[in-house]
Amino acid sequence: MNITDPPNYANICDKYHPDYDPTDQECIILDLRKYGGAVILVTGTIGHILSLLVILTKKSFRIQTFGVYIVALSLAGLLTLYTGVVDWTIPGFTLWQFNLRKSLKMGCIFHVILTHASLQYVAWIQATIALDRTCQVAKNVWNTEYCGSNNLNWKKGLIIVSVELLVCLGLNSSVVLVLDYANGCIYLQASPAWSIWSVFDLISFSILPAFIIIISNIVLIIATRHSLTRTKSEHKNKTLVKTRRSMTLMLTAVNILFVVTTLPVSIVQLLDNDNPKTKLFRSACYAIQYLGVANTFVVYCISGSKFRSALGEWKIFKCFSKGQLTAQEVTSRTKVYNSAIGLHRGRTSKTPVTKTLISNEICCET
Repeated sequence: MNITDPPNYANICDKYHPDYDPTDQECIILDLRKYGGAVILVTGTIGHILSLLVILTKKSFRIQTFGVYIVALSLAGLLTLYTGVVDWTIPGFTLWQFNLRKSLKMGCIFHVILTHASLQYVAWIQATIALDRTCQVAKNVWNTEYCGSNNLNWKKGLIIVSVELLVCLGLNSSVVLVLDYANGCIYLQASPAWSIWSVFDLISFSILPAFIIIISNIVLIIATRHSLTRTKSEHKNKTLVKTRRSMTLMLTAVNILFVVTTLPVSIVQLLDNDNPKTKLFRSACYAIQYLGVANTFVVYCISGSKFRSALGEWKIFKCFSKGQLTAQEVTSRTKVYNSAIGLHRGRTSKTPVTKTLISNEICCET
């Protein structure tokens, strides 16, 4: 989140200059920003847009609070990509010769506020998801009253994320106290206000949300295990439990991704930003942070069976699976096969041929 001034390494990192040295630390950082930032920007944009389309085109997702949370998370992710990641990536393509914030002049204040607010907004949506899901599961398991979002519709979920957005924008507007926008929009790291701001920023966007997420998910795991045990012992309908477990697993995986990818940044914030030995480490940590924001869609697909099913209903993805039978089709064909075997029982000479033909039809039909 803190971007240093461009050093005088343009010649060393220029492939067409005689002094070019690709092993220099500054050149490695530039390559990380150039190629890593481009990959993060492209994959993140595609992923968040697909996430939005899946939620908004599926009514059963759209009317629930978790659907509102995922939409807000995707929009916040896109805002992070096109404020923080773009600004972080541009120096890699320009050899430190162009700074987006400096070019914006007074507009750099608005850009810095959006960059910090979008990251903090992502963090607090994650914390809200963890708290809401934990309360909902706890309510179903321990019959806790006045907890969870069973009765919340998308309108109330929209109110929650809207209030969080306004709070994040309001809190991060105080960043103007540590900015010297008259001389290139740089952070005033020598001022007393910077020490207060940096600690506040660290706690608000990383430590506190991560703490809430970790505690909530511990309770969530305990409640889920208790729910599965009780379901087995009471022989209840397991379909509902599996559905809840699928959604819980998906949202928990997203929370874990957030904690893992923001932890390195928390460490970086405590280091000396003027130490050149830690510059590469800081750049790598920021890349990890942005990678975590960009790849929530991948986590949805890996951990959420319901999300995968909704995505698989799209025609474009059906084309990739053309020729593959679904489980229901295989079951239906198996029943036909068993019926055919029963009808032709006693005709042993024809059974192997029939079995071969039907098996080939099941496996190879396109």
